[in-house]
Amino acid sequence: MDSREAERKFSVFHVTQNGETDCFETTHPLEFLDAANVLRSYLRAQSEQSFASTLQGRSNLTDEQFEKYADERMENTGRVTGAFRIDLDNGEMAALNIMDGWQVFSVKDVSTAAYYAMRKTGLSRDRRFQIFIDHLEDRQLINMGKPERFLRGGRALRAEDIQFAESIEPRENLLNFYMETNFDVDAVFGTHVCTDENDDYLNVYANYDLKAQRVCDTLEIVLVGKDRDEAYGYRLNDEEKALVLPKMEAYVRQQWGVSIADCAARYRAENEQAQDEMTMQGGVTLNEKENFEKRLDDLFDALVPPDGQADTVAGEIVRAACRIGYRSFNDGDHIGVGYGRETCNPAARYLMEHAGKEVEKIIANDMWGEPDHRRYDAALTEMNRAVVEYLDRHPELMTEPNDEDMWEYRDNQEDRDIDPYEEEDGYEMEYF
Repeated sequence: MDSREAERKFSVFHVTQNGETDCFETTHPLEFLDAANVLRSYLRAQSEQSFASTLQGRSNLTDEQFEKYADERMENTGRVTGAFRIDLDNGEMAALNIMDGWQVFSVKDVSTAAYYAMRKTGLSRDRRFQIFIDHLEDRQLINMGKPERFLRGGRALRAEDIQFAESIEPRENLLNFYMETNFDVDAVFGTHVCTDENDDYLNVYANYDLKAQRVCDTLEIVLVGKDRDEAYGYRLNDEEKALVLPKMEAYVRQQWGVSIADCAARYRAENEQAQDEMTMQGGVTLNEKENFEKRLDDLFDALVPPDGQADTVAGEIVRAACRIGYRSFNDGDHIGVGYGRETCNPAARYLMEHAGKEVEKIIANDMWGEPDHRRYDAALTEMNRAVVEYLDRHPELMTEPNDEDMWEYRDNQEDRDIDPYEEEDGYEMEYF
């Protein structure tokens, strides 16, 4: 490697969108927060272009080159500033941490954390990154292990090497298989356990992702020694994954009497049912949810001025409801939580006072102080429905003059973000 190449800094991406996968590097040396901000900007722009095509200084990579650079990122040479796997079809983003390996989060959580990190002026880059990481705490979807080292021997796995034993262990969206090691593991993994010189042995595990419906890229390997257990990974190439899949299929049928496709379908059905229960409370269907949101959007266009309070009571109710929905969808703000105290609490109080008992109950019982995104989104759907139905029952509010601004319902003591990292320098409230 010449000196110019050794000094080059860049980041690498593996992006799945609309069923297509792109691997590439970018000349911009992006770290996790930088990549999160780029992704957030793309999502908010609602571009018809693919995410990959919007990144400047992009050069395509093969899967093998991406993995090579990911290894280099783990070695912390300083050249690869970030390695990222972004699956927009499944709403997930993974970043490679040099201490903890791949860490996976929902795209919405990453976008929200980036928003909190960047919303104040005058903060140092280190402070912004700390805020970003703090807002992602306990939000990780899958811990893909701590692959400080990956194993590779002199030959690839063969079909006859792949045999499973013991029970299949479900792990959230994964099926975990224990692999027998009745083959020359030293030849495949480059270890030194097939010997009388020590009593070391390997535990090897393969995973199937029910959500993505594919064999996972990495075998989990634990080297068990006299005084230590060490975790490693072994990256499967496409040919090896093609050998693993039918063995998994056969073992699932043997153990459970169903196919992997049946397991994936059951996983999707259970998650869709759970999502329906979370997001369609009170019997609100997806079509009805979209209809209520469209009704509110149409009412907003008709009744809410570009600036300031609405002329009618109905307009101010719609303004307050849309404020709460806007802050949740765009920035992840929740009533009574963090920055949502500032951006949403006044609008919520106005609705509780003016939009009927059902809206008051939903906000007080299901939304105020609720940090969980899915539960909050479910309650937000119910609130929108209740607001629209209240206005339908009270058409006189469409013409009743309004003399109040929802921001007058601010409580100067309660409606403050108590995030310890936040400062007041250079900050102005965003109104509409």
